[in-house]
Amino acid sequence: MVGVTVRMAEQTCDDSSPQQLNIEVGSSSTPPIPRSYLINGPREEYLKIGVPLYEASITCDWKWASTIFYKYPNMELTRCSITENGETALHVSASTKGHQHVEEFVKNLVDMMDKADLEMQNNNQNTALYLAAAAGNIKVVKIMVEKNRPLLTIAGGNGNKVQYHLENH
Repeated sequence: MVGVTVRMAEQTCDDSSPQQLNIEVGSSSTPPIPRSYLINGPREEYLKIGVPLYEASITCDWKWASTIFYKYPNMELTRCSITENGETALHVSASTKGHQHVEEFVKNLVDMMDKADLEMQNNNQNTALYLAAAAGNIKVVKIMVEKNRPLLTIAGGNGNKVQYHLENH
């Protein structure tokens, strides 16, 4: 948490000095993690929703994926883990090598997500951006950085920054 000091304009009867109030805002200590209720919930639900979403993500089939997202809007599927390693649809698609539709798929998915959602880490503490860089998906990296530039500062589980992978591709 980041501490912020706010000085209040009101003064009390017994003290003529302004009151000070410390408020905690933001959180940089706990990275966001994908929601696990789909992967850990009823198996039938995972087979009905999670498996098709994984298959659509790994094949970068946006038409199929968008059908799933829009069929279950209250589940916030962009924030759900669809693998046992805690990957979201973004993690899966961003790390797909050589697929001709990966940029389109990721762009559409990123457009559906909040900026902070791009910071979600899998169980290995890797963001989708980190996985995209490791896979050499430079255009995918650019798509995510356009929405959330601070992603570049988040190291992967092995301690390497995204820049390390970008320099080696």
